[in-house]
Amino acid sequence: MKDRAIIVLADKLAKCKRASCLQKLKQEYIDLGLFSRELFNKAAKLLSPQERENLKAFTAIQKTIDATNTPNSQVNWADIICAIDFYMRSMSWSVEDGKTYLQKTYNKHSRHQLTDLELWEFHDYLKTQFESSPIKKTSE
Repeated sequence: MKDRAIIVLADKLAKCKRASCLQKLKQEYIDLGLFSRELFNKAAKLLSPQERENLKAFTAIQKTIDATNTPNSQVNWADIICAIDFYMRSMSWSVEDGKTYLQKTYNKHSRHQLTDLELWEFHDYLKTQFESSPIKKTSE
């Protein structure tokens, strides 16, 4: 029975494409009284190397989210989008500049096509560029 639970969990983990999916899956197992770090670790061992890398990335995002938010709160992705807009405006990036960066970096045309990890990375990239720019311009 326990082996079957590990296989089922591994299948669910493999299907997660966003950090929010991983969080929901973890919460589902907590709510059912089935969560254990051992179970998740055993399931993770059944994943492909790429799926394990995604899982590590999602876990890193979730740790960052947990450190910056109150317990049980979700990331407000609308706030992340607003911050991206702010950084782009502040650095005088046009919509085309953003699309060019997304195309070059992620091979995607729009922020809406990005995974949570990619959106988070894009936000961090812009934030770093903004913070390291000698003159911070803001537009209203």
